[in-house]
Amino acid sequence: SPRQPEGKRRRQNDLTVEACRDYLRDRCTRSDLECKYAHPHQSVSVDRDSKVTACADSLRNNCFRGRTCRYYHPPPHIQEVVAEINWFGRPTGEDGLQRFRTWAMFKISK
Repeated sequence: SPRQPEGKRRRQNDLTVEACRDYLRDRCTRSDLECKYAHPHQSVSVDRDSKVTACADSLRNNCFRGRTCRYYHPPPHIQEVVAEINWFGRPTGEDGLQRFRTWAMFKISK
């Protein structure tokens, strides 16, 4: 397959989240709001390293695909982790997460 440009590949890697291996085996006892790992819906692709790519649109609260989306829609606590990775360690919390979403509107593209 053709190689992706470095910038595109980097953006995708920045949105990568580790999936819960117990959840993938149907053994996780935590809810998706309690577990620190991703609990992806069936439509989401999980790679060989048990990682999923977060939906950039969902991070902007702008995904219309819902359960049919092939990307992971992280709950708030995992959104914060993605924000910290992409926001270069700046404070997140609710206020920081809102600032990240505003920043992501311009920086993360399809």
